[in-house]
Amino acid sequence: MDPNQKLELLNTIAGKPSPTGPSPQEIQVEFQNTKAREKAESLNYLTNDVRYKTIVEDILPTMDDVEARWELQEKYHPTGNLESETLDNINIDLASKGTKQEEYFYFQDNFSNWPKKIQDRYRQRATDTIEYNPKQDLQDSIINMTKNTRAIVSESLQNMKLGGNQSLSALVSDFQTAIEYGYNQGISTNDEGQLVVIKEGETIPIGSLPPEQNPSSELEKQIMRAYIRDAIQEEVKPYWQHARNELRDTIRLKDKTLFNKLGTEEGKDLNKFALQIIATAAEHDMDQMKTAQAGIKKILESEIHKYKTPFEYFAGYIQKIDEMQTLLEKRNYHG
Repeated sequence: MDPNQKLELLNTIAGKPSPTGPSPQEIQVEFQNTKAREKAESLNYLTNDVRYKTIVEDILPTMDDVEARWELQEKYHPTGNLESETLDNINIDLASKGTKQEEYFYFQDNFSNWPKKIQDRYRQRATDTIEYNPKQDLQDSIINMTKNTRAIVSESLQNMKLGGNQSLSALVSDFQTAIEYGYNQGISTNDEGQLVVIKEGETIPIGSLPPEQNPSSELEKQIMRAYIRDAIQEEVKPYWQHARNELRDTIRLKDKTLFNKLGTEEGKDLNKFALQIIATAAEHDMDQMKTAQAGIKKILESEIHKYKTPFEYFAGYIQKIDEMQTLLEKRNYHG
């Protein structure tokens, strides 16, 4: 299995959809980036200072991609010290804020316009300003938001069938994303049990929603992570556990059905997979070797005509027991 196949398999296990190619928004952003780079390169006849000023005033405002905007600005910065100058300017701005509430406004207005490496330098400080939200009572606001979120999740769960194959964390993240995007109703599941929403008349997996279209601000997302995510998980967990148990029961029933067919006319095509089927069925039982021995006996009895003497039959039994023990030990070791 090549690395791409392994990644796709891991994404499937974690409940993430497979990539389906760039979205229209991604194509548009890449077009903007390409045109901006071309325009910047066409200004080489200008002095460094004039070229940089032109890029900042005329080209950067045409770009929606924050990271690409920063890369272009950094490439043509006259002194090459864009990061240190930016940090200095931010620190000066913050020092001029007389109250935490003014600092909150500053982060609210500017945080999302910074590249990730600048955001990372101020992420904790920005988070610390949440309590100074200009609303009269942030605590009541968070309580109401938590209550509304619980209601949205609870109502959605009443009308959906979870598949049980997603991790709890992935399921909670999907609900969180749906709510961040403003989907207060219409959250459901597809045939695979993954969360979907209806967007412009189409059923869209939550994981396929373009990140650049998320209407929540960075601080709103941080509030969601800090205060609301745990409430979502509390609502989701019982339903997820029920779905996971149903999936386990379905798998066990399938494994037991295959085991029972071994040695019968109906199961004659299963013999080539007999040891794997027996080992899987044995893993579900407390006494694994007892189940394994019973399965091997079923196979040998169906093939008794192949053995000319009791000694050959007994030797075949011992060989299969040894092979089964080795297989179970390998599974237990890797499990």
